[in-house]
Amino acid sequence: KKKHSAPGKSGLTVAQVALLHEEGFESLRNLANCLIQTGCVGAKMCREILIPIPKDPNNPARERLRPLKLQEVIKKAVMGILMRRLTEKLMERGLLDTAQYGFLPGKDTSLPLMGLKAITDFCNYWRQRLAVLAQDIRHAYDTVEFTVGKEMP
Repeated sequence: KKKHSAPGKSGLTVAQVALLHEEGFESLRNLANCLIQTGCVGAKMCREILIPIPKDPNNPARERLRPLKLQEVIKKAVMGILMRRLTEKLMERGLLDTAQYGFLPGKDTSLPLMGLKAITDFCNYWRQRLAVLAQDIRHAYDTVEFTVGKEMP
């Protein structure tokens, strides 16, 4: 993880965790394993701090905010482990479309863009018509719910 990411409410940072000796890492590993195996997560672990940040400093309108979510380091680690495992299982079973390049580790948009370029070049060379529809859902994960500030039980 990034060593300079903002901490959750406890103030514990990734940089501080990186300074732990083996015994400290072992304690965190045990805690993470316990959380994963039992599924029991304390309420404090689930708390997040959500800070709405203006996308444009000159336009602080509510619609132009993006969320900055501060989570505990251990929660980020456990969620990362679970997401990696889930993604691997879904890929193994063919349940994820490999065209979903946006979130798969080690994937990017270069391959689909190369395919689009090849088709475009082909159509240009053979003077064929080509219609392309590209959908870009801008900031799909970049919107703030307007129930910000309500603490959940």
